[in-house]
Amino acid sequence: MAQPHLRSRAGRQRGLTATVAAAAAAVLMTACSSGNSGTAATSATSGTSATSATSPASAMPATSATATASTTVPSGGGSTTAPTTLVNVKMVQEWPVPDGFWIPWIVAQDKGYYKAAGINLTIIPPPNTAATAQYLGTGRADLAFDTSVDIVFGRAQKAPMVSIGNYGSENNWGLISSKAKPLNFADIKGKTIGTYNDSWSKAQLQIMLQSVGLTLKDVKLVIASSDTVPLLLQKKVDAITGVTNAEGSELASQGQADYNITLARDHGVPNSPVWVLAANSNWLSKNKTVAQKFMDA
Repeated sequence: MAQPHLRSRAGRQRGLTATVAAAAAAVLMTACSSGNSGTAATSATSGTSATSATSPASAMPATSATATASTTVPSGGGSTTAPTTLVNVKMVQEWPVPDGFWIPWIVAQDKGYYKAAGINLTIIPPPNTAATAQYLGTGRADLAFDTSVDIVFGRAQKAPMVSIGNYGSENNWGLISSKAKPLNFADIKGKTIGTYNDSWSKAQLQIMLQSVGLTLKDVKLVIASSDTVPLLLQKKVDAITGVTNAEGSELASQGQADYNITLARDHGVPNSPVWVLAANSNWLSKNKTVAQKFMDA
């Protein structure tokens, strides 16, 4: 499956609203209504409306396992009515602010598919990019949209988390540089790299550097809190880490569509999906039916 082409994280749709969901609905309606996300491999698709987003400060476990709601009929011609008692499900995201990757579950929530399945889904933006796995592993979230590396690392540390579906099918992460000054990976030693403080970026960059006999100590890292693209545009770094359908799309939206990218998969990194949908293992063991409904909605 090709990676979905999404808008930037820069101004990173900080005000992602029902307008975005409506614009995406035409593309994703069929996939969502049939239980298959237009971007997720397997049957991974889920939903939350922008209006139901919870700030990190208030993203604590709900005091009740269920919520009561009025009967709802999903728009789009569905005839299924939602149960009056909904199961609360908390889903932490990969990014502190809304971005295009959230579109599948925003649309599904907007169309009422989750309520029809008996689920009251709440989205939790993490305080930073490193907190997603922490929220999932400690039970502050039942589900997560996270990197595959975070889940692998978490399981290696005996954290209760497991992947339940792929979002995409390949590794489109790499080192992005300007066309005017493309990065020659063979000469990366001593270069300045803009990156994020998350395990995925660090792990992939380490493997890439190892392929040419280098370590992280051989480059200078500049950590971005939420967006590496400005560092590149302002010429503060030689290259940035990112994916073609986030940082790459952001550059394209700013007239830099001819950027240069050195893909990690061409330098020793496995060509595995970047993103996955994951669940807290303890929650999953008690809520297998709910999890299946979440995947099918």
